[in-house]
Amino acid sequence: MGGVVFAVASQSSKLYLNGIVCVARVGVPAGERRRRQRLWVDLTLALDFRKAAEGDDPSRTVDYARVERKVQSVVSARPYRLIEAVAQAVGREILDAFPRIRSLCVRVTKKPKAMPRVSSVTVEMGFGRKK
Repeated sequence: MGGVVFAVASQSSKLYLNGIVCVARVGVPAGERRRRQRLWVDLTLALDFRKAAEGDDPSRTVDYARVERKVQSVVSARPYRLIEAVAQAVGREILDAFPRIRSLCVRVTKKPKAMPRVSSVTVEMGFGRKK
């Protein structure tokens, strides 16, 4: 690389897990909560994974599969009335379970059966650690 020094800013290190397909009971009307339906969860995780990248060392980052399993577990744990509540539960649980993650953004998308002319509804919530 001809003497060029590369620096990666840890503030810009983000990991994206997109399109996690979950099955949930969610909806304001009780009848809607009786049937399981698909939700799509996207996560943007902010963490410093420079050492993982430098050493090609998976133990210095988060385990993507564990994150995905945690999302699945939270979403299917109980019925929800609002996808906002789903996003909040996922964000809190991910921060609690993965101390390497400094902050994250959770997006939850649903195709509402009660609104046939709407292709999807999405909420987005941000979470961070207290300093």
